[in-house]
Amino acid sequence: MDAVEFYSEVAADFHASYQKDVNRLERMRVFKNFLNRYAVGAAFGYDVGCGSGVLACELARRGIETIGFDGAKEMLAIAERSAREFGLSNLRFELKRLPIADTAGFRQADIVISSSAIEYLDSIPESLSFLRNLLSETGIVIFSVSNHDSISRKVVRWVHSLTGRPGYLRF
Repeated sequence: MDAVEFYSEVAADFHASYQKDVNRLERMRVFKNFLNRYAVGAAFGYDVGCGSGVLACELARRGIETIGFDGAKEMLAIAERSAREFGLSNLRFELKRLPIADTAGFRQADIVISSSAIEYLDSIPESLSFLRNLLSETGIVIFSVSNHDSISRKVVRWVHSLTGRPGYLRF
């Protein structure tokens, strides 16, 4: 099993966690603050590793035409359902494994976001280059990765060593 298969299996629970999980709610608060600051005037954007589409929907609600990419088909089914429920016609999702090798035909974006996705890829430098290749000359990337050295992350790794949970740490 790889990360894409794992997140396909847990898609519904993952999406539901954005309603109650303190860490996910904090992530949304932080991303909204960054979008308030840096997405002003953006017309087109990508959400790379969009998962269940929570952040892609946030971009689209701000009037930004958005494309979300993810490798987990079940995540994208939830994302598409959410977009329909919110009445977002300026948003679409595409099934793609990351990083996408050839972005030559892709539209250049004003903003690219990626929340806790690039740490699953083989090379952080290549991942950052991939994100940069999606941008226009004046575009901006907003991404997050887990703080490997934080106390909370160390506790999570310790719990994982004892219980195997949370399962995503395998990847």
